[in-house]
Amino acid sequence: MATICEEGIANAVECMRIGMLNRYQMDAGAETNYLLKCERAVAEYIGCKYVIGLNSGASAIFLALKCGGLPRDAPVLSNAFTFNAVPCAIHHAGGKAVLVECTESLVVDLADLEAKAIESGAKYLVLSYMRGRIPNMDAVMALCEKHGLYLIEDSAHAYGCEWKGQKIGTFGRSSTMSTQANKVMNSGEGGFLCTDDDHIMAKAIISAGSYEELYKKHCELSPPAELMKQYRLTEVNYSLRMGNIQGAILLPQVAQIDIRREKHNTIYAKLTAKLAEHPRITIPTMEPDVTPVYDSLQFSIKEVDEAQILLISKRVKELAGIKLDLFGLMENARNWRTWRFLDDVDELSLPLTEKIIQTTVDTRLSYDMTDKQIEVMAATIHRAIDEATRRKAD
Repeated sequence: MATICEEGIANAVECMRIGMLNRYQMDAGAETNYLLKCERAVAEYIGCKYVIGLNSGASAIFLALKCGGLPRDAPVLSNAFTFNAVPCAIHHAGGKAVLVECTESLVVDLADLEAKAIESGAKYLVLSYMRGRIPNMDAVMALCEKHGLYLIEDSAHAYGCEWKGQKIGTFGRSSTMSTQANKVMNSGEGGFLCTDDDHIMAKAIISAGSYEELYKKHCELSPPAELMKQYRLTEVNYSLRMGNIQGAILLPQVAQIDIRREKHNTIYAKLTAKLAEHPRITIPTMEPDVTPVYDSLQFSIKEVDEAQILLISKRVKELAGIKLDLFGLMENARNWRTWRFLDDVDELSLPLTEKIIQTTVDTRLSYDMTDKQIEVMAATIHRAIDEATRRKAD
């Protein structure tokens, strides 16, 4: 979890002191219009024309689909391995999620993606970079071109990542970010919708909660006035705006994304090198052309059952206070079998994903972990695995 720096705290206190909590209370050029400043900073960092702050990353996915013209009940391809907010956003937008298998690298299975695209006739793809895992984007874009897929990138875990030097979040017709507490940037709750498309952003500004001529307060991040006047009469106001306090907290964090990325990746490299010394631990690989952001850790444990994994998790918590989550538990919202709002969930067969989530554990990583903490974490996990497997043998 990213801590809030003193500048962000001071910004938020200033907003509260003067009562400027809503972006539309202020003139566009107001010094305290932190949300607009933050949107500009995100747009510059990602390298896109437009950005709008929203109340969550899930709301951003929802708006990306609505503003992309998703027809009612249309099939939408997306990862079976992701957080439940993604299929929920598809459901909220009126679509029908078509779940695609994942690989042992925890990315979308491209062969299954193509098969499901053909079988379902889906023309929309919400590509989730779950836990910052990036697939071969050249192959993804080739499939999108081949099958006419409208790509929306769910970059909740992946802003700061790159593919061959190109920022993740710049491949799709639009992309989304999350600034929920466990992400690289932390505002408690929040998210952004990013795009280069005038029509998508015009609809998004109105749908997020702009009315009358408030769009003018988005300045250069608003599309031409004729579009804004057109869409303010036709688009539903869902009231999904980000508040100015979130913008105040986030503004200084934008400049920290790459710094945090390097810290995370250094820690991850040291930690996984130590963990991989255990013969039962397998660390998922990443495509060599990816510049990653390893703000979390996933690994699988070979030749153990669910009871042993739960025992391992319990011991790691007892010994070091570290939480290890098993993706395959029914208590875990990343287990696709828990998405009971999907009409066909009981008929779905996702054997690859099912196999992987049953043995893969997950934990968050702080970017300020010390070498001592890394050593303790690796040694504790090794010890817990040895204890659990020894007990089973006895």
